[in-house]
Amino acid sequence: MKSLILQIILLASTLFFFKALENTLISWNFSWTISKVFPYLILIILGFTISRKIKKFFFIKIPFLRFFLLLIIFLAPFGIGFLLNPIYEGDFSKNGISIANEQSLSDFKGFDLVVITIPNCPYCHESVNTINLMQKRNPKLKIKYIVCAKETREIEPYKVKLDSNIQVSLAQNLDKMVSISKGSFPCFVKINKADIYTWSNDNFGVRAKDLLESEI
Repeated sequence: MKSLILQIILLASTLFFFKALENTLISWNFSWTISKVFPYLILIILGFTISRKIKKFFFIKIPFLRFFLLLIIFLAPFGIGFLLNPIYEGDFSKNGISIANEQSLSDFKGFDLVVITIPNCPYCHESVNTINLMQKRNPKLKIKYIVCAKETREIEPYKVKLDSNIQVSLAQNLDKMVSISKGSFPCFVKINKADIYTWSNDNFGVRAKDLLESEI
């Protein structure tokens, strides 16, 4: 009984601290994919062990009904976790677009990763937490935020939130930045000598982040 209570407490803690657990693993330099999957895996394991423990207290003699109830108990932790922390289509995506790197683009020179943004874009501002974590995990990574605007004041909201090692500037070639991003912001750009690889916000999932870090 004590072990069952402990498992239920662990289950409740995992559900309550789900995102904190994921972020802790990321800060400990586990891969982005493992960090994303691990809390769900814990819920599946707890669902299995709790269902086995509770089985001892079942007095239902009808095999089908007994199996059905145990199956519900087994699936419930993952189901609740999924409802509270849904998995979206792009969460595990790594598919982007490769295009020729124009060496004349001064916006990209000297950087490994560029994030193309626009002012007052909630999704662009949401990306700051992820990119700050990436900079912390990879101090040598040279990251830059480019804001597609004409007023210098538009970069200030990003400067306030970003790690001090991450540069922020206005787009020097505004039309080209909008073209590369295809009008979808934020756009994440991995810079290589021969080409650049871009991800839209929907495609910059945990596998894309692992791919980026593996090539640094």
